[in-house]
Amino acid sequence: MKNTPLLTVSFRPFRYSRVLYTHVNYLFMLLLLPAVVQGALLFGLYAVRIISASIAACMLWDILFEKMFRRGTRLYDGSAALAGMLLGMLFPPLAPWWIVVFAAGAAMFLGRQLFGGAGNSPFNAVCIGWAVVMVSWPGIVDPTYGSVGLNLPCSIEYPLSELRRLGAAALPHFPVSALLMGKQAGCVGTGASLSLLIGGSIGMALGVIPWVIPVSFLGAMAFTAAAFSIAGQSMAILPLFYLLTGFSLIGAFFLAADFSSRPVSFRIMIWYGTLSGVLTVLFRMWSGFPEGLPFALLIANMAVPMLDRGGAPKGPPVAGVRRI
Repeated sequence: MKNTPLLTVSFRPFRYSRVLYTHVNYLFMLLLLPAVVQGALLFGLYAVRIISASIAACMLWDILFEKMFRRGTRLYDGSAALAGMLLGMLFPPLAPWWIVVFAAGAAMFLGRQLFGGAGNSPFNAVCIGWAVVMVSWPGIVDPTYGSVGLNLPCSIEYPLSELRRLGAAALPHFPVSALLMGKQAGCVGTGASLSLLIGGSIGMALGVIPWVIPVSFLGAMAFTAAAFSIAGQSMAILPLFYLLTGFSLIGAFFLAADFSSRPVSFRIMIWYGTLSGVLTVLFRMWSGFPEGLPFALLIANMAVPMLDRGGAPKGPPVAGVRRI
């Protein structure tokens, strides 16, 4: 019996540090909280309604599907609540409650439980939930939905939609200072650029967000936008505008850093971030949607198993490795 070989297991559901998976999830929520607060200050109770409904729906759907698949509940680890917070931040403030609940169900079923639960899915669950409702009801999930009915202390137009409509002429309507301070119409929690930058930077400093992913992601976006600007594409002018609008920062720091769907080796993380950033710019320029970052991330997720081949940590298990 002593010579029986150990089973070879996937690296994703395991860890090599003493930081609990639960702690990381709640830390992510804490890092996102300032951006949520800024969204609530701008959009009022509409933002609170969307975020609350999304968190509650993700947690309830997760419990239901875990019972359906006869798995032990993982509600306490905060992963469903974190997914709900991130998903709610991607919706316009006047989106109807039912579409948020539907997106949460798609995220929990297609993005988590169908592949075995938290930590096992090769795709970002939040991006799957958003993509399903965006393809099904694009007019309701569009960031410009209902913005005319809001009394905002800034332009009621979504920056990326105006860029698509006016080209470079849209830039003076959105000063960099306003974009940094979250004074931009759009989704509940994606416009607070400075808060997301600070939260993401703290996450990188603490080691829960691999710095190479957001750096390569945002760097690839800026380089691609600059290249198209030089080539005369008006929609790609001023790369900084691309970085401070839409889902750029929440995607680079929090969505792309998802534990289940990101690569594990440093070299592959560079390719993963670069591919995601380039595809995001291409989707924004030529797709039928003003924002295509979640689609770009899902494509990058599909490429991760091929990129990661041979990149997983090698060698025998080490002492202290515990299941998350």
